[in-house]
Amino acid sequence: MSEVIKKKKIKRALNRRFLALLCIILLAIISLFKIPDFITTRALEDLGFSSGAIKAIKAKNLDKRLIDGKYYSEYLDSEVQKDNFKSDYLELYVWEDSLSDDDFLLYDKLVQKGYSEDAVINLFKELNFNELTPLLVFDNLDSTANYIADCIKNRSTNVDGNFHLDGDYLHPYTNINEAKDLNKDTVLVTQKYTLNEYIPQKLVPLTVEYAAEGVELANSAYTAFITMSDAMNESSLYIYAVTGYRSYTDQTELYESYASEEEADQNTPRPGHSETQTGLSVVVVDSANESLSNFVNTGEYTWLKDHAHEYGFIIRYPEGKSSITGYEFTPYQLRYVGTDVATAVYESGLTYEEYYLLYLDNTTSEEAK
Repeated sequence: MSEVIKKKKIKRALNRRFLALLCIILLAIISLFKIPDFITTRALEDLGFSSGAIKAIKAKNLDKRLIDGKYYSEYLDSEVQKDNFKSDYLELYVWEDSLSDDDFLLYDKLVQKGYSEDAVINLFKELNFNELTPLLVFDNLDSTANYIADCIKNRSTNVDGNFHLDGDYLHPYTNINEAKDLNKDTVLVTQKYTLNEYIPQKLVPLTVEYAAEGVELANSAYTAFITMSDAMNESSLYIYAVTGYRSYTDQTELYESYASEEEADQNTPRPGHSETQTGLSVVVVDSANESLSNFVNTGEYTWLKDHAHEYGFIIRYPEGKSSITGYEFTPYQLRYVGTDVATAVYESGLTYEEYYLLYLDNTTSEEAK
């Protein structure tokens, strides 16, 4: 009998040890998951994140990136809890107080252009949207430090749509690209984009009621110009086209008529780089004075500045943007781009080259390289 009791005691002791060992293992397993989670939570709390943000951060597996980078901002705390949070732009949320789809697009475009992600983050950290978009137009900078300093130096005067820089970042007629979207109303031609010897598909002569003899426009611009001119007439305002389409050959003759290349570059675009070659550009005067130099002071110009976009036209070289366009303010030169695009350009406050390269250029990252 005593032997049976002894065996039972041994069995009970073994069972207790097994249960204790099992408890230890379970506690170890729980600790394996709970302790790191606790440490992560404390680290995120120390950075300043709210409980709601911490829950979202863990669900999105962003905790390590945030802790390692020591990233925090009130805006990031708020946005990370939203379903549309874009984790690929994590650092942008740290440096910006608000972000839109335009900001994300601009970020991507600058990276595609060849800037490193660190460089783009630093640019966003230091500059505002309207100081960043010109970088799409300029040649890539080896260092952005001088550009940032230039923007900051001129920030007090770069208000109300003006954008002046002391440095020259455009470098006209270098690193030239072939214009894309030929035969489209949105084609971009600048000192950096050439049409080569392109000829528009259909040109229509304007009658002397609307233009000087021999002025031609591409069909879409022709129709829009007449409609716009008639609308202005109803307000007792009258414009007259003095220049429309100019061929590559004619532009070459004009360019070569100057005494030197330097003088020519100061007065007219080089062949292949002129807006007039598209057939979508028109130079106008008011019918009463027929003066280019005084056009900016006329009611016709004021009307066009406020309403031309409703008919598909933009002021191609706007006031205060010569650092971007490479041309001085030209109030009398209009460019047809279509009503939707013209309205978008007008509302954005951007130059056409900025708008095109940000929103219309579909160059892929591989092509950009």
